[in-house]
Amino acid sequence: MPRRRLPPLSALPAFEATVRLASMSRAAEELGRTHGAVSRQVRALEEALRLTLLDRSAPGLRPTRAGAELFSAVSTAFATLEGALERLAPRDGMQAVRLACGSTFAARWLVPRLPRFYALHPGISVSLVMVRRSFQESEEFDVATSWDRLGYAAPKGRHVHVIGEARLAAIAAPAHGARCAGGVLEAECRLVAETTMPTAWDAFAARCGLALATRREMRFPHLHHCIEAALSGLGVALVEERLVEEHLASGRLVVLGEVLRFPEGFVAIENRQRGPSAAVRKLVGWLRTELC
Repeated sequence: MPRRRLPPLSALPAFEATVRLASMSRAAEELGRTHGAVSRQVRALEEALRLTLLDRSAPGLRPTRAGAELFSAVSTAFATLEGALERLAPRDGMQAVRLACGSTFAARWLVPRLPRFYALHPGISVSLVMVRRSFQESEEFDVATSWDRLGYAAPKGRHVHVIGEARLAAIAAPAHGARCAGGVLEAECRLVAETTMPTAWDAFAARCGLALATRREMRFPHLHHCIEAALSGLGVALVEERLVEEHLASGRLVVLGEVLRFPEGFVAIENRQRGPSAAVRKLVGWLRTELC
């Protein structure tokens, strides 16, 4: 069996916390270390990988494209490990909930808000189960989120909880020069995520009554790659509006045309094989409040 090719594992918590909290100071506080120690560990990780993981030139601390991809992988690995440990040795009095969701939703929207959930419900431990296109690809969950209404119809039944409206939008950096006028969405490049439905762009255009006029296409493994590419001015991406809300507010990204809305389209689905639990209901209620 070939030897595993892994970076210095001791540096990964410092890197993950820095990206998640967008601050080395806050990462140091969370990890109980000094700012200098966190900085040295992130630098050591970059040197070991021969990659620049953080963009230190722009205002605010943001990951580079390589950093964003590594953060997604590390977050997923940490969530998987945490879930396994919780199942093997649950903390006394803790209620464990496994939440299935997409990695982009987890990294960009859910994880930064989880401290608020724990402040309200300190007796519940949430473990994340990453799925590529939908909750249907995994059975190892207690509850799952779903918002990709272009891919399949909204599930029905008493195990389904509506937590909000789903909002899909075509977004791009202003400098890219994409525009939507006269029923035509024009862009140099269309950005496509392999984790979404293959015909998502065509389905979006059909529902919005748009013609797509894009000269070429770039494909990426995950939706967060498309968002980073859009921020870099490479093209136009199709995303759930909440995943880029801070970039829309700052003007780094703009919506092209109208937002496609699916009333009651953002749902949480309980695993029917496991039945409802008080912890799951509390998590669903919190998600509903956060998404309003």
